[in-house]
Amino acid sequence: MTTARWLELIGTIFGIAGAVLIAANIEVSGYGWIGFAISSVTMGWFAYMIKAWGLLALQLCFCATNALGLWRWLIQPALTVASGS
Repeated sequence: MTTARWLELIGTIFGIAGAVLIAANIEVSGYGWIGFAISSVTMGWFAYMIKAWGLLALQLCFCATNALGLWRWLIQPALTVASGS
């Protein structure tokens, strides 16, 4: 299997896993943002390799929203706990 196909497969699997975690609305749902981030990076790389510029632009936007989700759901709460606030 080519590198591009591996990236597409990895991006798809992690995107689905992230969506399921977020949609489940359970205690660990915030970890879905990690799946989304992995998916966006790998799908962005895939889009670049196949020269799908619209898909690449979409994945870049998803990377930004994933960064916000990671910050709000995982990083900021961990910093709050660590600071004792």
